[in-house]
Amino acid sequence: MRKGTFLVGVFVFLASQALHANEFIQNVFGKDDREAITSTKYPWRTIGYVSTGCTGTLVAKDLVVTAAHCVIDRRTGKLSTRLHTFYPNFIKGYSKDPTGIDYVWWGTSSPDRQRSNDWAILRLNKPIGEKYGWLGVRRTTVGDFPNQITMAGYS
Repeated sequence: MRKGTFLVGVFVFLASQALHANEFIQNVFGKDDREAITSTKYPWRTIGYVSTGCTGTLVAKDLVVTAAHCVIDRRTGKLSTRLHTFYPNFIKGYSKDPTGIDYVWWGTSSPDRQRSNDWAILRLNKPIGEKYGWLGVRRTTVGDFPNQITMAGYS
């Protein structure tokens, strides 16, 4: 990591990712100046892919934070039937340790109307954080953030 650049645990960019036939559809408007992260080192390896097409980040040995809009089916307001696996350190469509999700907590069933509750915690059926590490969670304010941050996620 460059000096002055920080990866903030829960402030990870939680963007949607469309995955079709192992090809990624990019959702970037304007200049795309992103850099692919292919590191297997901490903290990058704590970030992974959720089977619904979103980014998730290990915040404990068996817990992943993501967004409610990533786990709730917008048509039904219920858990998505596509929610079943977390892929830690997902690089170029591959993860060494795909892990099942056995429980989900979420802030809202209407994330489009309740953005402040657009969060979800996924409990994994194995403590893969013991291998990959985790970022943890802490209470922050806007003033806690440095002048520059790094956002990571699958677009």
